Amino acid sequence: MQCGGGVIQRPSPRGARSSRSDSGPVAGVLASQYLGGIIGAKHLIATDMGGTSFDVGLVWDGEPIASYQSVVHQYEYFVPRIDIRSVGSGGGLDHLDRTR
Repeated sequence: MQCGGGVIQRPSPRGARSSRSDSGPVAGVLASQYLGGIIGAKHLIATDMGGTSFDVGLVWDGEPIASYQSVVHQYEYFVPRIDIRSVGSGGGLDHLDRTR
């Protein structure tokens, strides 16, 4: 899966790492778009809750909201992608000390 919604042909090119960022949540947005088409919903909020983040993407008028600029740490990337916004949600279960 690519961040813009397409798939990477096998074997995956090593130089295409920036196109794979947020590819998991992007798949969820595309699945929401598909299901929205089946039930007739044109405006959707797709969410993906993981162990360390809560990711949100929007489908508006039946199309995922796209972005052409990403900032990862301090680096700017200009890659067409489905716009995913992430909120940190802790660190999973790593904070539990099971030795006590």
